[in-house]
Amino acid sequence: MNIKKFLLKNKLEILLLLGIVLVAFGLYAIPSQTYPNINEFDPFYHARVVRELVKTGSIPQWEYMSYWPEGMPMRSLYPHLWHYLLAIAYWAVAFLTTGSFAYSRTLFPKVVSWVMPFVGAFGVASMYLLAKEIRSKKAGVAAAIMFMFQQNWMYKTMYSEIEEDALGLSLMLFSLFAYIYALKRGGWKNALFAGLALTAMLLTWRGAVYAAVLVSMIAIWQGIKAVLNKEHAMLEQTTETFGLSIIPVAVFGFLLDSVQQDVIYVIGIMGIAITLLVVANYWINYHNKKSKATFRGIEKEKVYKAASALLVLGVIVAGAVYGNFLLQRSIGGLETSVGSDRLGNTVAEDHPMTLDGVIGSLGIFGIFGIIALAYFPLRGFLRWKDTKNHDLIVGVFLAASLIQFLGMNKMQYFFAPASMLAIGIVLADSITLSKRLGRWAKRIAIIIVLALLMA
Repeated sequence: MNIKKFLLKNKLEILLLLGIVLVAFGLYAIPSQTYPNINEFDPFYHARVVRELVKTGSIPQWEYMSYWPEGMPMRSLYPHLWHYLLAIAYWAVAFLTTGSFAYSRTLFPKVVSWVMPFVGAFGVASMYLLAKEIRSKKAGVAAAIMFMFQQNWMYKTMYSEIEEDALGLSLMLFSLFAYIYALKRGGWKNALFAGLALTAMLLTWRGAVYAAVLVSMIAIWQGIKAVLNKEHAMLEQTTETFGLSIIPVAVFGFLLDSVQQDVIYVIGIMGIAITLLVVANYWINYHNKKSKATFRGIEKEKVYKAASALLVLGVIVAGAVYGNFLLQRSIGGLETSVGSDRLGNTVAEDHPMTLDGVIGSLGIFGIFGIIALAYFPLRGFLRWKDTKNHDLIVGVFLAASLIQFLGMNKMQYFFAPASMLAIGIVLADSITLSKRLGRWAKRIAIIIVLALLMA
């Protein structure tokens, strides 16, 4: 389908999404009139990094101000795609407005501050695409609108709040959408696109490990359902699509990411998932079967047999080399998440939370998110025969983000999008159900929607 036909066929949906995105952008840009300056320690930190990048063309090697007086190596703190994107935005605007790439003290804070509403709008669009791919257009609209007005997201994406968290979360939502889209349809282009989306997140935000777990579970769960339903072609499609998606993640991750331990963690998680899929695909589709399928002239049976052996060997070797590192980090992260003693930490946002605190911070959204922990896994298991149903993954997303929120109260911005995704999908399900149950069910659904919007 060419672009013109696509636009004509989907013009109403495109206009609706464009309207939501424009409203989101305008909402997040409001502080430019009342709070025009960069605020907070973290935005100051990122602004200093980008300022030096604009002035010198490279990321500074040492950070003194945040860890005064001894400082610490700059490259060990964050992945730097976020900083390069801000620098590119500044260079583009500076050249268009002044004809020069030189640093301007008055122009620089305005440009980097205006990037945030664009990031916020991108996150809302990603939420729409993800909820639509999981359920329907109704779910996409509901989730996007809920997410647009969610207080933590509004704060993280308002003008001048130049942190990488918002772009990282936006890319996480977009990566989940890209992987579900690719795994449903197959194709090398879709696979590489999904891999590039996850790569962008890996190069932006240290939370990429969560996305790696989620996309790996999406692939494994789809593979399990394909096996149970004897849809062997779907198993092969899932295996090949997921395997291809790992290529850009590994290549660009190891070449470009300044935080190599995150790359190791992500590749380790995805490596285990693809090993399970390849071995399962070989034994079910090719072992002791006279299949004549080929891959570039080579029998697929031999390809999968060799791949199974190499991947199993690779997992064993990687486990011997990196196993202790991965295990310690996993145990340490779990201990932190379930409430280890962090009260000695002077950073308030790193303190643990309680369920009362979750409800107090997010109100009805927090309550709904906790309740939805039961709804999505249950619905996922009841519809396990549907290889394109991903309700279980929504439940895992909710559970993982809630655990992180309980470990550190700042992670409410991680639990919030999971809750909004769940709310959007449940609202769409409620509307669908109300059409079957009659007039009173419709009225109840409308009351619930209004209550959520007022909250």
